[in-house]
Amino acid sequence: MALVHRPARAIRLDLLLYLARMEFVGRHAGSAAGMLWSLAAPIGSILVIWGALSYGLGMRTQLGPGYGQELAVALAAWLFFSDSVVGATSAITGNPHLVKKIVFPVFLLPVASVMARVPIHCGVLVVGCLLVRLEGGGALSDLVALPAALLLLVIFSAAVGLLAATLNVVLRDTQAVVVPLLGLLFWLTPIVWPVANIPDRWHPLVFANPMAGLIEIYRFAILGRPFSVHPLLLVTGGPVFLLTSWSADGSTLLSKNGAPVYSA
Repeated sequence: MALVHRPARAIRLDLLLYLARMEFVGRHAGSAAGMLWSLAAPIGSILVIWGALSYGLGMRTQLGPGYGQELAVALAAWLFFSDSVVGATSAITGNPHLVKKIVFPVFLLPVASVMARVPIHCGVLVVGCLLVRLEGGGALSDLVALPAALLLLVIFSAAVGLLAATLNVVLRDTQAVVVPLLGLLFWLTPIVWPVANIPDRWHPLVFANPMAGLIEIYRFAILGRPFSVHPLLLVTGGPVFLLTSWSADGSTLLSKNGAPVYSA
């Protein structure tokens, strides 16, 4: 029987999907409620923050009833991004049995960690879209753009996760620094505060943060909020691509015969 030689890219894609599936199953193994707990955590966080800011601090009264919807959509995107980056940071150093014993494309591990979180995020989006529709917000026609918004968010999360995972191989303090940096970035991103409150001259600085543009795209896709594609969104597309490529190459350069040179 003749052997069928598959392209290396196809083999890596199969391996990536397998790793993502294994991590997804592993994260929910041994739990009575399984995925329900993972789904309830982000939804609960969104509801608590939404209630505290909308009613506790009176933001709904000041900015109108649409504030809660915009906040909830932004939080859904942010929680996926932050959870993905934190999980991807330790994806290489946390799997020494894979990366130290065999020839292995280590850069797939952080990407698989991000992809393993996509199903839960999709569940959060479904619940969020239903709640928005019950409140009379958004339109079904706007949801056509949601897959594209999700794809952009996954790509950017994987790029940042790859960078963090690569740095964590060389600088073990990276894992301890990531969470505080994400906390700082949260307040620099228009999640709690609207972009309209910022003077126009500062908008280029706001949108220098790629998450600001991604959140605006999410709000457009789910709520139908109008937005104009800021030129910096196009400018950041290049660095995101370079960041992804550099991180993948960096993970490979840190390897010797496929195994990263570090001590577990």
